[in-house]
Amino acid sequence: MSTQPDAPTDGRDARTVLRGVVLTVRFVLELAMLAGVAVVVTRLIPGPWGWVAAAVAVVAVATLWGLLLSPKAKVALPAGAGLAIEAALFVGAGIGLGAVGMPVVGLTGAGLWVLHRVALALLEQRRDH
Repeated sequence: MSTQPDAPTDGRDARTVLRGVVLTVRFVLELAMLAGVAVVVTRLIPGPWGWVAAAVAVVAVATLWGLLLSPKAKVALPAGAGLAIEAALFVGAGIGLGAVGMPVVGLTGAGLWVLHRVALALLEQRRDH
């Protein structure tokens, strides 16, 4: 008797698993972007006020994300507008990290976001067919 689970019987099961992986990566990237915002703010504003400002900035970005970009967003945006806001947040965090002396981290984060968006678009395209 084999202890391995049965392989998916059709492509839909595999796509469901892949979609779960892509969405998990998305969540991790969102958390990394929020961490990047905190790092940028604490590097720009030294001392305890930097930590306070970082907390406020992270809450503001997370609130914006929740209201406009999350799957349960309170405001429905056209796809292009949502993508533009998302790009501004990720690219902005990347540029900010570069500006405070962490260009490799900033470029890596922004690059991973771009790769993720491509993977998500391909997955959605395949789902529609």
